[in-house]
Amino acid sequence: MEVFIVQLNKALLVVLLASAASANVDAGQIGPGDISQYYGFEEIEIVKLDWAVKDLRIADFNRDGRNDIAIVNNRKARIELLIQKETIGLDETDVAVDSDDIDVNVITPPTRFATESIAVSQKLYSLVTGDLNSDSLADLVFYGEPKGLYVILQNADGARSDKPKSLSWMTRRKIPIDDGLLTSNALVCADLNGDGADDLALAGRDGVYIILQKDGGSLAEPVKYPTSGRTLSLQVSDLNGDSINDLVLVTSDADKPVHVRFGLKTGQLGPQVQFYIERPFAIRLEDIDGIVGDEMLTVDSLSGRLICYKLAAENRSDVDWPILFYPLASGQEDAKRDLALGDFDGDGLVDVTITDPGPAELILYKQMPEIGLTEPVRFPAFADITNISAADIDDDGRTELGVLSVKEKVIGLSKFENGRLSFPRPLDLTGEPVAMELADVDSDGKTDCLYISKDGDNVRTLRTIYNLAAAETPAGSLGPDGAGQGGLGLQLKELTSNPDGLTVFDADQDGLQDILIFVAYELPILVRQIENKRFEIIDSAKSQGSLIKEASLRSIALTDVDGKAGPELLVAQKSFARSLVFSEGQNWSVIDQYNASKSTENEISAVAAFDIDGEDPAGRPAILLLDGRNGQLQILRAGSDKTYRLDKQVDVGKWNSAEHLKILFAPLTGGEAKSLMLFDSEKFAILTPPGSGHATEHLAQQFSYETKIKDAAYGHLTAGDINSDGRTDIVMLDYKRNHIEILALEDGKPLAAMRFKVFEQKSYRADKNRSKVSVEPRELEVADVTGDGKNDLVTVIHDRIIVYPQDYSAPD
Repeated sequence: MEVFIVQLNKALLVVLLASAASANVDAGQIGPGDISQYYGFEEIEIVKLDWAVKDLRIADFNRDGRNDIAIVNNRKARIELLIQKETIGLDETDVAVDSDDIDVNVITPPTRFATESIAVSQKLYSLVTGDLNSDSLADLVFYGEPKGLYVILQNADGARSDKPKSLSWMTRRKIPIDDGLLTSNALVCADLNGDGADDLALAGRDGVYIILQKDGGSLAEPVKYPTSGRTLSLQVSDLNGDSINDLVLVTSDADKPVHVRFGLKTGQLGPQVQFYIERPFAIRLEDIDGIVGDEMLTVDSLSGRLICYKLAAENRSDVDWPILFYPLASGQEDAKRDLALGDFDGDGLVDVTITDPGPAELILYKQMPEIGLTEPVRFPAFADITNISAADIDDDGRTELGVLSVKEKVIGLSKFENGRLSFPRPLDLTGEPVAMELADVDSDGKTDCLYISKDGDNVRTLRTIYNLAAAETPAGSLGPDGAGQGGLGLQLKELTSNPDGLTVFDADQDGLQDILIFVAYELPILVRQIENKRFEIIDSAKSQGSLIKEASLRSIALTDVDGKAGPELLVAQKSFARSLVFSEGQNWSVIDQYNASKSTENEISAVAAFDIDGEDPAGRPAILLLDGRNGQLQILRAGSDKTYRLDKQVDVGKWNSAEHLKILFAPLTGGEAKSLMLFDSEKFAILTPPGSGHATEHLAQQFSYETKIKDAAYGHLTAGDINSDGRTDIVMLDYKRNHIEILALEDGKPLAAMRFKVFEQKSYRADKNRSKVSVEPRELEVADVTGDGKNDLVTVIHDRIIVYPQDYSAPD
């Protein structure tokens, strides 16, 4: 046994250069079921590099069929390449010009690696390898500082030679990304769109950048996918076993730290799905059972146990509802975003359109059968859009979009034509519009445009373009059937500032549509239609207007909860919601009240009512109360006494109180089943009730294992077949006592197979409480780096790479 002694932080570090056959394997600790005889290593091999080398990557760089090693050396501003040679021999050594520079104690053992390096002028934070131009050569990509993503392609000259060649690299290309995470494991290289070519994903401050490889082998421009929660690291895996790569994000989310964007068969990434697991310190994704779908191996941050999870699905009504999150990019004026549903392309499926006022765009999410919403496409529109309203104004099966911009003093119509949403075509208006809604105001079956305009004297007037489709004809603003701006020009003297918006509904249930105008910090204004196209303003003081003082665009909903003709107005308040009608055209009255659970702790910000599952025999809808601050959606159902009480509470995450906060209900997952949609200015989410044909997916715990090594706790881990038996083993690192423990899998459960000590370190009292952050070895990989076709254990420890070559022969 050879021993090197080095000084490390005043601690005596003894590195044991031992063959694994006698590398402190403690078979006595394993017990009577000793299977260590099925595992073994040859004499370990050491490559001394530099302190703080990081990001161990294994690939065949020179096409000789043997794996090589790449690793970051920031101290010497280079990427170290260890190229596997045909035979073991001496490598080149540093030249000593002065005899005083010769260190007689330096031992230069034979090595199987030839050392090359790539000089860099950046500080490297993350490194990956892959074929980034489809020339069958391994390239390098890193994120570094000065901030940017740097691509170093291999030079393909002579690549078709039968003999391995010395490596040659092209001039690196910088892709400007200035908010990438300054950590390892923030960058991955894998096929992300199913075309067989390697792509890149980089975690940023509030999103993930996807750089796809195009058909010609060049890289496309980065596309930023917004994320919910702060991303800590990225991995790529096939979690659901559909042979399509999924993007796995480990986040700072305290409750559901794992977020997954499943790959779709369309070559796109799906919405963000959040999963609960115990908070991990380390994660490894690997297929350990040979069944489709990778397992998630984690080291629990609190207990240090090994925990294994696998994606599972349940179709029971008592499980959590599946939630698909669609984060939106942060930017200027994002608090003003609005959302509308409609079949914009006329394919029979509901699509989603969202405004983005800052960049003056409309964002369209088209729906596909059996897929659901696809990746968003942006189209130009007015600047600083205030709100949108959707309706099929010409009955052609395609929904048009009314678009209001107070800044540009215009209302326009956008249509889906020629494969895109058109730039909004301005309507002929009177005055400057400050609020807008598309609705059938006169109940003739045709869509009208109701708007409030402001004149030069700052007087606001309620106006209507009747029969909007006819008004859009070349005949002019007044059609033969009364289309155009006729019949309504009602001055709103009570309105001294621009309203937040308006809504159209039959407030008094007399069969005529009325108008409710919302004003910040003031009572809403009710404009009642007393006869067809004749309106009057209701005096709030004489009509119990205080009952709707909490009403705003985000806090109301319209639905029929009492079974009588016409909808009621639902208004959310702090701990309850009420349904109201304008009784007999005289005053507001309460129909019913719907109390939230734990009313003193609630902050109800939105309300809705839908028949979400058809379970009520009387057809009464469920009442939905959103507590955005506490992240709860409370579902109330009517009992036999017709009183609504809490039936279920769904954890939906936190939602802000944006002006256009919404709860909607529509088929949005590629089929006929309806789903709930929540929307605020930062994201939207789709919740599908169980039992509607959608199973709830979750990460089910397969096993939990705690090491039997005394005073030990797991830190890092890796996985691979380390004894050539065709089955995956799990390699665990004990960071407290410096052991490596190999776990075999028997009947899906871990079994300790081999344990040995990596190094000895003089114990101090403080060492017992040292952090996992200082775990050594700090990186582990299982791969064949000795050219014998058998996987080896490769570790990074202190200033060196230590290789444990596999040496297993089946026992007699």
